[in-house]
Amino acid sequence: LAEMPYPGAVWNQDFLESLENGYRLDRPKFASTGIFEYIKSCWRLEPELRPSFAKLKEYFSNPNIHRLASDEQPKAHNLPQVYENQQVV
Repeated sequence: LAEMPYPGAVWNQDFLESLENGYRLDRPKFASTGIFEYIKSCWRLEPELRPSFAKLKEYFSNPNIHRLASDEQPKAHNLPQVYENQQVV
């Protein structure tokens, strides 16, 4: 985290053209697919299509972001066991 993007890249006209043609960084290992999709929306060429800082704050402040943007599937197969372990009040 907090590193220069594209380490080792030579920032010349060819590199800038590759960015304009869609070249982007790979998904960081700490980012789920869902979060990475949102990150990629920040890289759109047209500024009006990028999320605002207010939208970014709203998205990343959501306490359910890790569940909503997770690569994991819901663990529905555990529901019967969880239900059986509940005490009736």
